Amino acid sequence: PSRAHLLATLPADPLAVSSFWGWERIHDYFWPLATFFLKTGAFIFGGGLVLIPLLETAVVNDFGWLTRNEFIDGVALGSLTPGPVVITAAFVGYKVAGALGALVATVAIFTPSFGFIMFAAPFLLQLRQNPWVKRFLKGVMPAALGAIAAAAVPLAAAALIQPTLPRTLLAVIVGIVALVALVRFRRPTWQLVPAGAIVGLIAGAVV
Repeated sequence: PSRAHLLATLPADPLAVSSFWGWERIHDYFWPLATFFLKTGAFIFGGGLVLIPLLETAVVNDFGWLTRNEFIDGVALGSLTPGPVVITAAFVGYKVAGALGALVATVAIFTPSFGFIMFAAPFLLQLRQNPWVKRFLKGVMPAALGAIAAAAVPLAAAALIQPTLPRTLLAVIVGIVALVALVRFRRPTWQLVPAGAIVGLIAGAVV
């Protein structure tokens, strides 16, 4: 039975309660969410953008939890907040298994970073001065940049190519204006994303 059907029958049917919270649901939804986002959280290095390639490949292609456009919506929503990675994880979790799925994904992706800060913080200054760590960082940063660029190309294509030519042109113009505002005028993303949303709402009623 569907999740909506189970939710509707929860008050009256104990078997539905067992099915909704039982092993099948844990195995099919919560366990994959928890293990994937624990692994993802362990690789947060250089900011949330580094995780976009990993998230996009797994969430869209491997698990099929979201479509590419839904994933773009989640990234855009996360960009409005101080914690874009956590919000994107919560968005994915909610799409997969509702509010509890959002909670599982959020806790899972946050746990590795929290544990690292708790146990490694006293040694961070020493580690930063270590020559091996410095060499490691010099190699990781270009690799992270390449991964971000590799994910940005298909995501940009999905966001810019619209069903009609006028909408495609509008999306390209909004993208160029946002890029100039971000790079040239240093405008924060939490201003650019709502501005683009407003333009989309207005244009959607006209184009």
